[in-house]
Amino acid sequence: MIMARRKKKDIIEELASLDLHGIKHADADRVVENHVFLTPCPHIIITGNSTKMLSIAINVLNRNNFRYEVGDFSNKGYIKVVG
Repeated sequence: MIMARRKKKDIIEELASLDLHGIKHADADRVVENHVFLTPCPHIIITGNSTKMLSIAINVLNRNNFRYEVGDFSNKGYIKVVG
């Protein structure tokens, strides 16, 4: 049996995700906190290219002791929450 390699994009799309595009910075803290407590790990938080939005999401994760990975070399616009 031949197994096809799955692309990282396909794996990201399979996980539950929160897309912060269109969310105001003032609302992002509450939205991210609700998401991380209501969604089983692993899941993705899509921050886009906004360093401020990335910072807000990371602050929520650190404050609540979640483990996470920030993007990858070619796409830093998401966070994978692992636990």
